[in-house]
This record gives sequence, structure tokens and C-alpha cells, in this order.
Amino acid sequence: MAAKSTHIESDHEPDSGAESGAAPLTREEIRVVVRAKMAVVRACYETGLARSPGLGGRVLLRFTIGDDGHADDVTVVEDALTDPSVAACLSEAIPRWQFPRPRGGALVTLTYPFVFSSEAELRAAGLPRVEGTVKPAAVGAVFEARRHELDGCVPEASAGTVGLAFTIGDAGAVTRISTYANTLGDHARACIVQAVSSWVFPPAASGDEARVNHDLSW
Repeated sequence: MAAKSTHIESDHEPDSGAESGAAPLTREEIRVVVRAKMAVVRACYETGLARSPGLGGRVLLRFTIGDDGHADDVTVVEDALTDPSVAACLSEAIPRWQFPRPRGGALVTLTYPFVFSSEAELRAAGLPRVEGTVKPAAVGAVFEARRHELDGCVPEASAGTVGLAFTIGDAGAVTRISTYANTLGDHARACIVQAVSSWVFPPAASGDEARVNHDLSW
């Protein structure tokens, strides 16, 4: 899996007042549609990132889903980015998305947050690059807490790197794992892969996966 150039968090709960299946739309139904449109969201961000390297922050949008499942009245509630074109791009894109039709013909008004981080920002902080509904800091915390297990895979006085690519399922388990870089040798690589594949991470959203790239150095 190639390294992504951006991280986009949409794991915060969308504020729609929808708590259960009896509601016009549930939070999960809304989230599934947004997750399916992550390529569009990423394109909006990367256009701004090309103009402003290191661009990052939160954009909070409010919109109403009508009885036909389309969004209207998209407004920017918060924009912590220094480039307003990203929020404008999202505001233009969301009305084209097809959400489930709200039950009972109701209108559903919600706020939805998107948090953007550049790869350079995450690397500088020593955090993994994550695409999906798990925060980079939460994944990084697992690596920090269990780093001693990985250190045991690497011979003393050795120096090198291993680049891990893996996915986290909605139960927190690693569902797929591979390496995209390795200068430590096959034995250390295999030991590290085996260790990380047994860990449990904060779970992705129900029915979703989080894709992770992380560079480990010794």
C-alpha cells in the first residue's frame, strides 16, 4: 500500500441528533456515505495543500439532508485552515452526494467535522499516517506502549527502518499487514510484522477499515 500524502479524520460523531435506527437517519448511515466519498474530500484538501504545504486543521460543515437524500444549505461553521478553498470545495461537493432518504420524509440537519493533517506534519510528530476513522495519535499511542516488543525483534547495535502498511478493522484487530520498506533484514521484519499483527488498536467505525502507514526507525 503506497503512503498517502494526507490524513483526514471523520471519526468525530456527526451531530444530527440521530441516536438509533428509529431516527430519520442514524449517525452510522451518514458516516458510511461520507467515508465512501473520502476520495472527493481528499482531492479538495490536496488542492489546498499544493498551494500551502503543511496545511492542516478542522473544517466543520452544517447541512440539511432532504427527503430525497440530497444535502442542501451547506454552511461553514468552523474553518481552521488558512485556505478557504478547501471548505468551499467541500461545500460544492456535498450536495451531489446521495444519502439514504430520511425515514418518514423528515429533514435532517447536522454538523460534520473533517480534520486534515499533511504527511509532513505527521512525520514531524512521529505519528503514523492514517486514512479512516482512527486518529493517528491513538494508533501512535499503541506503538509507544508496546515499543519494547518491537525492540526485541531488532539485534543490539542495529540501525535501520521498517515501513509498515496495515489495516485496522471495526473490532480493532489488524486485518492485513505488509511492509513497504525494510533495511533491518528479513528476520527483524518478520518479527515486527508478527508482533504488530497481534495487537489490538482503537477500532475503526462499524463496517469500516482504517489504513495505516508507519515508519519505524532504530
